[in-house]
Amino acid sequence: MPTRDPFTLTSETAAARYNVSRRTLSNWRATGMPFLLPGPRKVLFITADADAWVRAKFAIGRPKPTLARLAASAGGAA
Repeated sequence: MPTRDPFTLTSETAAARYNVSRRTLSNWRATGMPFLLPGPRKVLFITADADAWVRAKFAIGRPKPTLARLAASAGGAA
């Protein structure tokens, strides 16, 4: 019987979701990751906001530059 809001993540669930440590999440919070502090020691992350921040921070979904793309953007001169 889940009692948690499916739209928020605790530090433990966020760390598992992004496959990072809780310390990394703390560092991410210090560099701008959106979070909520509902209590003095409780940290929550809104799933949609955190996902968007991670995508923007790490450019997920953007094609990586390959040699073919770099050559095409340089006019084909190699």
